Amino acid sequence: MTRAVRCMLDVAFGAAGLHRVVIRCAVENVRSRRVAERLGFRVEGLLREAQWVGGRFLDQHLYALLRREFDR
Repeated sequence: MTRAVRCMLDVAFGAAGLHRVVIRCAVENVRSRRVAERLGFRVEGLLREAQWVGGRFLDQHLYALLRREFDR
């Protein structure tokens, strides 16, 4: 998954010319959080009860990465 997201970031910050990419993932989803952290994303906030899964609301972390922070 980390390799796939890195490839998407290459396109996002390269050909697409984006300045910022955001990842939102459930606080309890440790594996997704680790992918974001390995790629240099920073936690910018907590979105309370932002996702409905399995009959309940889950909190999400909001991660962001700026083009200048991306390590190719």
